[in-house]
Amino acid sequence: MSRAFVKEPDGDQVINELPDRVHSPHVNYVTPAGLRQLQERLDGILARRKIISGAVSAENKKRLMLIDRDLRYYEERIRRAVLIDPAGQPEDEVHFGAVVDVETPEGRRMTFAVVGEDEADAAQGRISWVSPLALALALARPAVTVMGHGAKRIVVVLDSSASMKATDVSPSRFVRAQRGALDLVGGLGVGAEVMVIEAAVQPRVLAPFGHDREQTRAIHRMQREAQTLATLTGWNIVEIRKAMNIAALPTSDDRKWYQRLWTN
Repeated sequence: MSRAFVKEPDGDQVINELPDRVHSPHVNYVTPAGLRQLQERLDGILARRKIISGAVSAENKKRLMLIDRDLRYYEERIRRAVLIDPAGQPEDEVHFGAVVDVETPEGRRMTFAVVGEDEADAAQGRISWVSPLALALALARPAVTVMGHGAKRIVVVLDSSASMKATDVSPSRFVRAQRGALDLVGGLGVGAEVMVIEAAVQPRVLAPFGHDREQTRAIHRMQREAQTLATLTGWNIVEIRKAMNIAALPTSDDRKWYQRLWTN
């Protein structure tokens, strides 16, 4: 039985303790700066508690309950913290703690730092390591790719989750991604091979490596199938990883291939 609510002798119902804040199910990886930030927040909470606990009032009692809840939360976050020093990470990979410079096809340049969940602040360019953007950056290893010249192998991965039905870009995120995939395939040079993978509840290969019309038909076919699939699926970073793992399975030769992911 919950003890969150108890009866005072005078019959008034008061809250003696608030439910704890929910913790993320992910490992609490932190950068050195992130760990300092957590400790600073904890120190600030302790300082506020010391000030408020000296004055007895009904209002301060409520404030103390909120402070104690935050105190328990940050003590646990620090206890769970796994410190990762970016200085010891490889420079040619997008990893936890990395600072990444990216450029959009339109020429816009942005800088992101991949950090822990508590340290993340999108407005400051700090993104959580479990965010979709961090995954996309991790998959886009630093490389220079020249499309349309010579024989290449391209893996096209299209996300068909429900969020891709959003119309914040016209006519929808999915249709925009589909057009991008078709433009890529249509612009490849002679001898290029394409594999098409759908990232859904069960990621699957819609068309194996090839250079005929089957790959283009597979991309077109996704538009019809996604209408049904989108009602059943939502964003799931695990499924995207599974789809990329499918693309990484060994093939009969060691030719280099490139992955291109379309997602929100």
